[in-house]
Amino acid sequence: MLENEMALLKARVDELEQREAFHELTIETLNQCLIDQQQQIENLKTELSKLSTKIAIQAEDSQISLANERPPHY
Repeated sequence: MLENEMALLKARVDELEQREAFHELTIETLNQCLIDQQQQIENLKTELSKLSTKIAIQAEDSQISLANERPPHY
């Protein structure tokens, strides 16, 4: 009887250890995904900032050149 209870307890402990190992692996995998996504977000922010600056400069240049041009009906 005592041996059966010990065997059951050992089996339960082994199963819990396996689950805990699986959870640790899952958490580490999710953490790495979050790190990768954060790096992608930072890269996209940098690229967006550069594009916004470029668009603003081009808009300024086009307004200056339009102001100096004669209208097409002349």
